[in-house]
Amino acid sequence: MRYLLIEDNAEVARAVVRYFADRGDAFDHAGTLLAAEGLIAVQDYDAIVLDLNMPDGNGMDLLARLRRGANPVPVLILSVNHAVETRLKGFDIGADDYLFKPFDLRELDARLRSLLRRQGAEKGRTSSFGALELDHVERNVAFGGEIVPLAPKDFALLEVLLVNVNRPVSKSLLQDKLYSFGEEEVSPNAIELRITRIRKKLEHTGIGIKALWGIGYQIALPDQTGNET
Repeated sequence: MRYLLIEDNAEVARAVVRYFADRGDAFDHAGTLLAAEGLIAVQDYDAIVLDLNMPDGNGMDLLARLRRGANPVPVLILSVNHAVETRLKGFDIGADDYLFKPFDLRELDARLRSLLRRQGAEKGRTSSFGALELDHVERNVAFGGEIVPLAPKDFALLEVLLVNVNRPVSKSLLQDKLYSFGEEEVSPNAIELRITRIRKKLEHTGIGIKALWGIGYQIALPDQTGNET
């Protein structure tokens, strides 16, 4: 998944980005509303975490602009302001959730996953394909009840393929979901290397990843894999 954090506190931002990176998710960070609008203009996000008291304005104004522009991206407000009136205003403008500072990173994670489920990005706690089952909460993959060990980013890639099980996923979309702006690991063949690694991990399952030339990748059963490249 790819998220955007709009937060001017550098320490909070580092903690959030590090936590989600360790789980395999991409989390872009903007320290101002202006920077955030620039990122939103060029990147689609699965969800946005929005602080209200920003150095160049109030996050509510950005939220209002998003909703006026019919942008449906889920927005979770993150704020020290506990006032009921502020929370109600946020929900009236179009916020999907509201979390008080200080907060537990595990709760932020759980709330974001809940937003995605409500938006239909995930069907529930688990996704399955044949005897392969992926747990979105525990972040693990099992085949016939046995855990298949995957690195966090490899898990994230397989998660995207399973969420889109009935349609191919382009390489550019996989890159968007897995990597934040400026992430050093991104290279022209980063996705291919991860696909190769996941295929090896799944060899004993009979489930593969089919490469569709010029289109992308799709998870497939043995009789559907064809030529994998």
